[in-house]
Amino acid sequence: SDVPISSSTGHTGVTDFTEVVADGTLVNFVAPVRFDDLVFARWTGDFPDTDPSVTFTPIEDTTITADYQHPGDLQFSASTYTAEEAEGVVRIFVSRENGTYGSATVDFATGDGSAEAGLDYVAQSGTLTWSDGDASEKVLEIPLVNDSLSEDAQAFTVTISGGTGANLGDVSSTTVTVDGPNDSPIEFASFPI
Repeated sequence: SDVPISSSTGHTGVTDFTEVVADGTLVNFVAPVRFDDLVFARWTGDFPDTDPSVTFTPIEDTTITADYQHPGDLQFSASTYTAEEAEGVVRIFVSRENGTYGSATVDFATGDGSAEAGLDYVAQSGTLTWSDGDASEKVLEIPLVNDSLSEDAQAFTVTISGGTGANLGDVSSTTVTVDGPNDSPIEFASFPI
């Protein structure tokens, strides 16, 4: 995408343009910090800088380019997970895709469905953090309550929200299905009387 750039001399342009000014004229370039899904990274060209608003005095025609990077999309690696109650824990993965520029955080929390916190699993909430350039998956470990009761499969949800420094991806909620020790129906033998 072409990002609109403005300057104090009244010129406007896109991410890469030449500013023609008289020698000794003080010029201020301003680039939006965010544009669509991108974030401002740095100015490149004749006057490199990391501030989105940069002021300098060119001594000749100057080319300056605003470099924009994608901070990535934070999302669950799958929309559903399945675990056995006896395993005692389910591991859920959150990925950072399509870019790794800058640090990023996202909040997570569990929510009841047919499975209830305290009875079937241990409620969890917190924040996941990525540093600049970090594309590693983060792992959430949700403890499961092994009550050894005969019960149908039960489910709960985990959601991510409040992302900072990156965008939320398409899979911001996942459903975890927990299979108990006896999820299949009990069959009784019949005997002739």
